[in-house]
Amino acid sequence: MVLAFRALTADLVKRCRLLGLPCSAWEAGASATPASRLVFVSAEAAACNDDFLTFAAHLQTQDRLDRIVVDECHVPLTAASYRRQLAYLYRLRAVPCPLVLLTGTLPPSMQTELEETFLLGSAAQGLRYIRALIDRPPRPMSRHWSGLRSRRQRGVAIARRCLLSGGGVSE
Repeated sequence: MVLAFRALTADLVKRCRLLGLPCSAWEAGASATPASRLVFVSAEAAACNDDFLTFAAHLQTQDRLDRIVVDECHVPLTAASYRRQLAYLYRLRAVPCPLVLLTGTLPPSMQTELEETFLLGSAAQGLRYIRALIDRPPRPMSRHWSGLRSRRQRGVAIARRCLLSGGGVSE
């Protein structure tokens, strides 16, 4: 999973381990065969480090890479002026596996820019958008991780139903 911020990588590894989920963080010079099935990497490392692309391609040739997931995929668009290296995230397309882009804040008006940034192609080439409404009362800004987890679980369930049904893009 490609994460927008380096600090988030360490935080998610820690949280996953507390939940008993085996995971690791990719670092330059890391083993070509990770011990865990879930690997986190910062967006800068994924975009600019040829070793990461080699690592991902190696996993794919061994049938150990199901997909590449980019969290907060809008960041290369919204932070382009000060995080220029993220413009190279399109290089992930060189790895022959599904690419899943996650965002909760990309307006439809920026979809074309996202498609161009990641070299996504069109709906005829298998591109699908899954948009779902979040039905929840407004909350004050604070860290309520359990609520965040349940929203993520609902989002994962919606995405899973859409992917398994092979149809509906919105719910």
